[in-house]
Amino acid sequence: MGAMNQTPVLQLVGVVLLMVGLGFYGAVIGRSPVLGLFGLLSCIGLLILYFFPKRCRYCASSQSYRRKECETCGAPV
Repeated sequence: MGAMNQTPVLQLVGVVLLMVGLGFYGAVIGRSPVLGLFGLLSCIGLLILYFFPKRCRYCASSQSYRRKECETCGAPV
């Protein structure tokens, strides 16, 4: 019965960690870390964030995921 009481706490910790991870992923692809709130949608939120286009951190132009440098300004993506 003790393990049953810990389940909501573990679920809450898991959701918070997912939101933090998605926030970092959003920052890496040039988006706002606030997109980590998609973690509240669980796997659906992860899929939504995956299909956001990658943006250059310097000039904010959309980039292909295969590119290592920005087509517009030449900065590393």
